[in-house]
Amino acid sequence: DGSVGVYFNDSTKIVLVPDGRHFDYITRRTTERPEVQSTHTFEDYPEDLKKKVTLLRHFKNYMLTDVLEKKDGATFGESSLPPPQLRPQTPYGPGQAPYVKKWTRNKHAVM
Repeated sequence: DGSVGVYFNDSTKIVLVPDGRHFDYITRRTTERPEVQSTHTFEDYPEDLKKKVTLLRHFKNYMLTDVLEKKDGATFGESSLPPPQLRPQTPYGPGQAPYVKKWTRNKHAVM
């Protein structure tokens, strides 16, 4: 749907929603504290997120240029989904962007 997300080594997550202006930051869940999700823009976010927002920008550029240009031998599989311009855009409200909690990668795919 055009979302881009990053899972950091400290188990926090950041998800850029399809509008490209807002992102959700999800804190690490611990036994003492639940996950907390907050919404920010690239122009207005806490100072302690500066490095993570920089990494989000770099990852967004990578996903939207390098991957789409099929660099490093990457190829696309066939899909039954309609082309992106024909798919309805799902507007996510603040704190509603879906995100991946578990994933795996092998030489054929990231799932």
